[in-house]
Amino acid sequence: MRRKINSPAMKKRALISALLLTVFLNVAAEETPATEAASKPEVIWDASVSLQNQHYLRGMQTGRGLSFEAGANIQLTKGLSAGIWNGTALNSSYKEIDFYLTYSLDGFSVSVLDYYCPREAVFSDEFSDWHEPSTPHLVDVQLTYKLPRVPFSVMVSTMVWGDDLDSENQNQYSTYLELGYHQSVEEMNTSFILGYTPWKSFYHDQAGIVNLEASADYPVIEFSRLSMNINTRFIYNPVRSDIYFGAGLSVKRN
Repeated sequence: MRRKINSPAMKKRALISALLLTVFLNVAAEETPATEAASKPEVIWDASVSLQNQHYLRGMQTGRGLSFEAGANIQLTKGLSAGIWNGTALNSSYKEIDFYLTYSLDGFSVSVLDYYCPREAVFSDEFSDWHEPSTPHLVDVQLTYKLPRVPFSVMVSTMVWGDDLDSENQNQYSTYLELGYHQSVEEMNTSFILGYTPWKSFYHDQAGIVNLEASADYPVIEFSRLSMNINTRFIYNPVRSDIYFGAGLSVKRN
């Protein structure tokens, strides 16, 4: 049964209720998009471009000239991320494209990487060659653990397939073990690394320490999520008796 509104008091209450309901609906309509937007997960990604005096890898010089390098990483799920990295020497002595997937949980991370380093100075259709022993691809599996409460990390990297063959076309399973110490001093990030290979491999023709490295990265300009950084690194390879000094300038988006 519908109730009639006859008295002035009832009419006044009805009018006030209608006004309050109207205001509530307008506020809700304005806040809903913002609330929905806030509930959507933010896409987390970072990227960088840099110019280095040359490229180095685990105690080795892989290029002989200025190297332009760029990379990007995106978080796919809470623990899973994917990325791409490219390095190209301006004198064409070195070119590389890497793709990787990384899963991280409680200080541990597992990465699977595909290194593509063509043998020719100019990129060719070698990218589609996935047949050993001719492929220029190299699949590497890495396991890293960052110790809690102390700035140390441990990493084990093993090449499991591709362009890592010995003279008899047998996979060497080249392995690299790394102990790292990482510390921030004000705005400068520093790292000290000791790298070791346990057997004859891609890194050297015998077991030994292949990389002693000290590096620093410092932001000289920062704006919002962008920064311009300078980096330096000193590298000594004991088994090869090689010494390198690296320096570069990069722009990062964090």
